[in-house]
Amino acid sequence: MQHRYGCTTMLPQMYSYASELHIMIKDFRSWEQELGLLTRRS
Repeated sequence: MQHRYGCTTMLPQMYSYASELHIMIKDFRSWEQELGLLTRRS
């Protein structure tokens, strides 16, 4: 029972971490695009 409770408390942390990672990846993609445009321009 305690183990299952531990899993349910871990889940929100995992979810917030996953969404944070997703935001980071989106930021990186847009940054990569900007960098690509800069290198193409010069």
